[in-house]
Amino acid sequence: MGMLEGIAELARRNFIYDYAIQLSGQDYPLKTDTEIRARLAAGGSFMESTSWPMPEWENGRAIKRIENFHLHLPVAPWLRKLGWQPMWQHLTVPMKRNIPGGLHPHFGSAFWCLHRSCLKWIHDYVTQHPEYVRFFQPALLPEECFFQTLLMNSPLASSINRRTLTHIEWRPPWPGIMTLADLPRLQASDCLFARKFDPVVDAEILDALDALLAAG
Repeated sequence: MGMLEGIAELARRNFIYDYAIQLSGQDYPLKTDTEIRARLAAGGSFMESTSWPMPEWENGRAIKRIENFHLHLPVAPWLRKLGWQPMWQHLTVPMKRNIPGGLHPHFGSAFWCLHRSCLKWIHDYVTQHPEYVRFFQPALLPEECFFQTLLMNSPLASSINRRTLTHIEWRPPWPGIMTLADLPRLQASDCLFARKFDPVVDAEILDALDALLAAG
């Protein structure tokens, strides 16, 4: 996972930064730099996490994301141009597996904001337990379980606020693409960031957020 490479780079820099925030290219800030700094100055980490079992997630089948082997088969570029969907090249091998170390599984959003104490714990653990990393390599959507399981089974669990600081609207195409109609909800949100944005779908929402941030 690229996130582990990023944490390894922070380790090489002796974790000189207070926080690491997981964002994508389709995320956008909802607060000013000053507001973000003030929020994080209060301390703590933020990561959505719920202990398994979770009957509301995929009708209770989310555990199969990590219990089974999941393989992504290669597909010709011309098939993608014809509308071939990524999930159509996904193969599941229903062989039950257990998380190394007997860790209890936790699931949540892949978009977290972690203090360097958590980042150091992650780096030290995966360095000492490469089998944990190997276990998640054939998992499906491991980024929604890897870090949650590791940290919620650690001594740092009590320091983590079990919520994300990224506002998401759960509607098709999962997640929903933000439009100008979402602006009131984004203004009312206490999150620092939001996703998912696409200027091809609606660029006005980005202009509106820029104007609000510029006004302070």
